[in-house]
Amino acid sequence: TILHGIATSADVTAIATYLARTSSSVVAIPMAHLDAWYREIVAAITDASHQSRVVFATSLPNWGGPTDGLTTGSALQTYFSRVPATNRTPGSLRGFMTHQLLTYVTGRIPNQKTPTEFLRMLYGASVIVMDTGL
Repeated sequence: TILHGIATSADVTAIATYLARTSSSVVAIPMAHLDAWYREIVAAITDASHQSRVVFATSLPNWGGPTDGLTTGSALQTYFSRVPATNRTPGSLRGFMTHQLLTYVTGRIPNQKTPTEFLRMLYGASVIVMDTGL
């Protein structure tokens, strides 16, 4: 197993080449790098046996689509219905979930929507439950 950061597209090519040359190695990619280079990684690593050996850690639910049997949460179903499959990436899911949170919190502020009221609602009056359907 190697931990591989990604700084350029040449790094993505190097990871794809490494996975093609080895049959049992695993490549761990930091989540921030996966997020930034997601489209390039998907384009470069197309063989399923190579893809299965790329690992990363995230708190995000599966952004791939509703066909995997693991994505039944209502927030995710909304994401899948609004975001075309070609635009589903870790970054788009993170942005969508952030928007959902901000919409929920600001919608509960009764009076003026000031920074103070926002912080009070976010930290003092809100209970946030992540519905991933798991």
